[in-house]
Amino acid sequence: MSFTKLLAHVATIEERSDDTDRFGQPEGAWQLKDGQLNIPCRLKPVSGRERLTTASRDALEVTHVVYLDADASVAESDRIVNVQDSDGNSIANVLDIVFVRQVSLGAGGGHHFEVSCREVQNG
Repeated sequence: MSFTKLLAHVATIEERSDDTDRFGQPEGAWQLKDGQLNIPCRLKPVSGRERLTTASRDALEVTHVVYLDADASVAESDRIVNVQDSDGNSIANVLDIVFVRQVSLGAGGGHHFEVSCREVQNG
């Protein structure tokens, strides 16, 4: 079975606009990331609330992992919204991205992304 057949859900990736306040702090609203509307994905809740330890040994709370095809455009500064199953039912509203890992199979480049996320209760 190919990897893309396992992507049974769809989601949208949003990024912050470049707007800043008078102190130079980001205040931009979330907006659709170019070409990232209803992209195929697979959402997997993690058991309990796992702690992900990064290379810097920081512990990050993770509630879900989202699998994306290698051609997705995703960064840790983005968020994933409106995750739906194949029937159009909402299965997650807002997921803040805490860690993005590109998985490769040998020298052929990226195979897919594993995106560790934390669910936002009041998006």
